[in-house]
Amino acid sequence: MARRREKERPAALMERGTISVLYRPRVHAPDAIQRLLVVLAPDDSLRRRVIVIGRNRLPRHARFWGFVDAVADASDLPAILGNARPAGDGAYRITWHGGHAHLVFALAIVDHDEALEESGDYVVTVANPDPAAWELTESPEVQFELFEPEELHVDVMTTFPQTLQERFHDRRYAQLDTVEFLDHPGAELIFIAVSECGGKATAR
Repeated sequence: MARRREKERPAALMERGTISVLYRPRVHAPDAIQRLLVVLAPDDSLRRRVIVIGRNRLPRHARFWGFVDAVADASDLPAILGNARPAGDGAYRITWHGGHAHLVFALAIVDHDEALEESGDYVVTVANPDPAAWELTESPEVQFELFEPEELHVDVMTTFPQTLQERFHDRRYAQLDTVEFLDHPGAELIFIAVSECGGKATAR
């Protein structure tokens, strides 16, 4: 029933704004990428969302993992981003159609064009933070296996308020049917590239 309602929901623009992609350099190879960061700045808001990407590139034909590391005012970003360097800036929009949410963006790339695409279209889903959904007794501390302590500003996975947690319906994943999920540091996200989108995405 929940999935039927998702498919029947009419197409809509959920959010739009500016996007920045940054990278943390490797310690012993400062020109190489250790980690990619995506900063979403919604229009008409001082709020900034910092999303850590679990890969060192944004592939056009793949799926990958990420999580919301911080949600903060623009004035707090320098302390959060630390030594991260700019790689690209542009515009994004989050739209709903066909039963799922798309993150669509267009970038002006300033560095590491081998790791970025000038445009992208990704279906975004949210992982259920309830260990029971994964047949576990407690959440695995994967962040400590994948990241250095100084890279993180939050524990993964988060605890959502009940109104958001109920949207999982005991499933392992939920569609990003509200951008409220993105306002909770620790939210785990799965990005699935829409390879058949064709051409360059237009984010505005």
